[in-house]
Amino acid sequence: MPASFAPTSFELSIDARAARLVLPVEVDGRRVKTLVSRETLQHLFGATADPRSWLSAYRTHAGRMNRAAIRKTRAGAPEPVLLTTADF
Repeated sequence: MPASFAPTSFELSIDARAARLVLPVEVDGRRVKTLVSRETLQHLFGATADPRSWLSAYRTHAGRMNRAAIRKTRAGAPEPVLLTTADF
């Protein structure tokens, strides 16, 4: 099933305190809370230390991030699913 962004009880947001991006990903008909680390956003997706750039990185690479979240969820990863550089 393809990934998609959809409004839910959690929205695409920046968690600057924890240095991560929070996003909902649809997996097999349910919404899964997914976290993408700042390091991943910077090292793989061209983001900077500025948290606003994390949103831009997601918008540019949403498909790749969503697919990684789907793979991890289907493999049994607990929620929230944390994506790191090792997942790409």
